[in-house]
Amino acid sequence: MRVHHWAVAIGLASLAGWGMASCAKSSSSDETGLGGLGGTSSSHTGGNGTGGGAGASAGGGVAGEGGSAGGGTAGAGGGGGAGGAACFDVGEPCSECEIVQCPEEYCHCFQSSDCVAVATCLLNCPPNDQACFQACWTANPDGISDAALVQHCGATICSASCAGLVPLSACELCLAQTCESEMNACMAVAACTALLQCVEACTTETCQNDCINANPGGVALATVVFECGNQSCVTECGITG
Repeated sequence: MRVHHWAVAIGLASLAGWGMASCAKSSSSDETGLGGLGGTSSSHTGGNGTGGGAGASAGGGVAGEGGSAGGGTAGAGGGGGAGGAACFDVGEPCSECEIVQCPEEYCHCFQSSDCVAVATCLLNCPPNDQACFQACWTANPDGISDAALVQHCGATICSASCAGLVPLSACELCLAQTCESEMNACMAVAACTALLQCVEACTTETCQNDCINANPGGVALATVVFECGNQSCVTECGITG
């Protein structure tokens, strides 16, 4: 198999420093949407409460208050707040920045048990311990790319609050976003991870072929990653011919 002249390995070692690694799901009580207030004028009917705001989880809206002066008829209660899944920071600067600056990536990961598991596992790995990193990815494959995207946010938009994180390259970012399942499947297997890392360091086709020969167990999965990149990340990965 010939590998195209482009590097596709995601920021593997840098994932271990991801700023949300300490995030674990919380069992805190549901937040509720806030209902509207009713009318207050004398001898008039109280206004209807407006609908409850969207709750962070499945909470209902607080009922609107009725008319308060003499003769006023109580206003109707506010409607229940719309349900939604809880997502919140964990009380430290990095996650506080990520939830504001990258809410889609942060909350998607926060609500994924696989993504949180990857981050929590990596937090316990010694620096540059590839075997420990690989064990985390192998145990939680569906969270690998999601964790990488939050890490990228921390390393770029939130760099002042998330010191030490390394951003993804344009190619790595594209692969994590558009070839998520392919990257997850590859990085969950040690031979495929090793092949990607090896190819990333190559500058010649001979080197790439040596990587393939040294990691035969990763060839099939890596080929799927290369094919996805050839279709979806041509510009970002500098793919030619």
